[in-house]
Amino acid sequence: MFARLRRGISGGTVRIAIALVLVVGASMLFWASRDYAVIAPNWDGLVRGISYTPSHNFTEKDHEWTSPEQIDQDMAQISQLTAHVRTYTVSNGLDRLPEIARRHGLTVSLGIWIGSDLDANEKEIETGIRVALSSRRVIDRVIVGNESIMRGDVSADQLNDYIKRVRDALPNRIKVSTAETWSTWLLNPEIGQNVDFITIHLLPYWEGVPVKSSLGSLQRWYADVQDEFPDKPIVIGEVGWPSEGRTRGAAEASISNQAYFIRNFVQLALDKGYDYYIVEAFDQPW
Repeated sequence: MFARLRRGISGGTVRIAIALVLVVGASMLFWASRDYAVIAPNWDGLVRGISYTPSHNFTEKDHEWTSPEQIDQDMAQISQLTAHVRTYTVSNGLDRLPEIARRHGLTVSLGIWIGSDLDANEKEIETGIRVALSSRRVIDRVIVGNESIMRGDVSADQLNDYIKRVRDALPNRIKVSTAETWSTWLLNPEIGQNVDFITIHLLPYWEGVPVKSSLGSLQRWYADVQDEFPDKPIVIGEVGWPSEGRTRGAAEASISNQAYFIRNFVQLALDKGYDYYIVEAFDQPW
């Protein structure tokens, strides 16, 4: 009986060991298949622009207020990579950003957030105009709304009114626009009637495009918007690739894919003369 028991234990142990070897081997093969080298141009210069959400915004409480000291630390880091920063709001302490950015030699494209709360929109617009006027030496652009139409927060008529109000209140030197995805501009061209330039978001990852095809898709989307608005300059308000996150269609988030996309894009932008903001300066949960 004991001999049979020993043989049973020994046989079970062997089977478990074999199973573990198979599992570990399969895991190593899987991760090895994902750890591949990518060929991309080297880049050691400054990028044209970077969009900014504070580096500590990882909880709802953090999002309520950003101190001048935190903004100063962030601007010091950003100034090592670019001379141009794009913001999204003047709330939660970010109305102080232009004066701080100026100390670091940065030019600011000021964001005015437009959402579904109309009272909050009024306050944001009033603050945005005040900040733009008081910091006119450092602000080159004001972007009224970020994907507000895509989210359905306001109508095209409402957004047009907001843009016109801001544009009328500012000197001609400061150019005014709104930012939407490339497809939203094509579906709602009427939101271009009061803007000085077209701000488009080109994010192949979110469209499920594989990274190796991403730059070709990006150029087609850019050309489609250019054809729709031939008399207005185009600025790429957001462009980038995440280093981490879920897979979307054929698009994979990884450090190697991010490196491939960003390095190839900045070289493409240099060749094509694209004006752009990489999204974004600091990793965010979204």
